Amino acid sequence: MSIVIEQRQQPAAGSQQPGNLASELVERGQIGRAEKLYRDALVRDPSPKSHLALGRFLTEVCRDNDALLPLERAAAEARTAGNLETAAKSLNLLSRIHHRGGRDREAARCEQAAIRVELDRAGCLSATTLVNLATTAAASRDLRRAGRLLQAADRIAAESESAFVHLARGLLYLSRGRERRAARSFRRAIRAARRTHALRDEAEARLRLAAVLCRRKQYRAAIRHGQKSAKLYARLAAHELQQHADRLVNAAAAARETQLAALARN
Repeated sequence: MSIVIEQRQQPAAGSQQPGNLASELVERGQIGRAEKLYRDALVRDPSPKSHLALGRFLTEVCRDNDALLPLERAAAEARTAGNLETAAKSLNLLSRIHHRGGRDREAARCEQAAIRVELDRAGCLSATTLVNLATTAAASRDLRRAGRLLQAADRIAAESESAFVHLARGLLYLSRGRERRAARSFRRAIRAARRTHALRDEAEARLRLAAVLCRRKQYRAAIRHGQKSAKLYARLAAHELQQHADRLVNAAAAARETQLAALARN
């Protein structure tokens, strides 16, 4: 498929929903209060954009299953209303959720719908769509195509998409066994996520980096990133992911003790 790529775009002014206040509440771990802001906004304005905002918030706080319904409604109603930008964003979030859940067929269905919408809207594809397509290509072991798609996404990614691109690139490097480059990509994802206050992306990037560092026997750094990942997941009330990070930290600490004991004996 020949792909036309959109130029880098700046976010439109005045397009925020509960936005800043909700982000501050999430930073303080007050997830319930932040969610209420989005649900109250949805009651006041039950539009596709409001459904998208709620769905995006829910996936950002690691509640992917809860995000499906508002995102599916946003995508369907936005397409009916001719709001193609909201439809494309909703479809791309759905694709990412399905990829996380290992539902590659559903992810591909959403990607194809997003492609049609974006081509109808602007005649080009967004960086987020390109990353989702790269994820599908990597799952099919077409690593060369995945790499080309990620290079294209990197050239046009807006600041809000940058962490997503670097995370995907890191995972692609891991699938190729190139751990050093994967670690570099995860570090870039961390920096990008911190700039945009994307707590879930930062937590995932730190957890992925900690796992790579552990395999490379850099246990001290692995422990540091694993602990920060666990704290972020705790703030997001993502308890299963927090426990996963804690287990990795414990494994790295045990391995480091064994390493230090071996050095002491020599």
